[in-house]
Amino acid sequence: MTQREFIINNEVDSSLFTQEQESHQLLTTYELSLISELITPKEKKRNNNKVPRPPNCFIIFRNYFVITNKDQCDQEKISMRMISTLASEAWKSLSPDGKSFFRTLADMYLQNHKIKYPGYKFSPKKKRSSKSSAKKEKKTPDETKEMIKKHMFTWNINERQTCSFSDESQFVLFSNDSLK
Repeated sequence: MTQREFIINNEVDSSLFTQEQESHQLLTTYELSLISELITPKEKKRNNNKVPRPPNCFIIFRNYFVITNKDQCDQEKISMRMISTLASEAWKSLSPDGKSFFRTLADMYLQNHKIKYPGYKFSPKKKRSSKSSAKKEKKTPDETKEMIKKHMFTWNINERQTCSFSDESQFVLFSNDSLK
């Protein structure tokens, strides 16, 4: 069984790893030539003003997984979604020392990122409620009133109050007690 098969098939072969040899095996398991590629901050791609966010340890592991298994994935025409699933399963079965190795790589990446982008601060964007709401045009007050006139409705709140729209599109709040 090759090391790549170990990663793809998620199998743990006890002959590959023993507790005494595990830390030494980590160095031979991971191709050291890829480490510099994995910990080097990427160039800005999408927007010249946007600094890329530094990846966490799993993202670095996933990148490693993709790089080391690229040939096999290309031959079998495996989708990126399936590759991510395989990487996730491989991550779950990875030893604590293996995860620690990728955490160290993530820390190294973060240090390189701080050097390359000294003023970087993560600032997430607010999520939109839905794609359709982002594309909808706002209705004018007159259009809203017309819509209300066409679709009269009644709505109960806590079984004590009823809200309804009158014919003149005014919001009227009734107490159930006052309706008796």
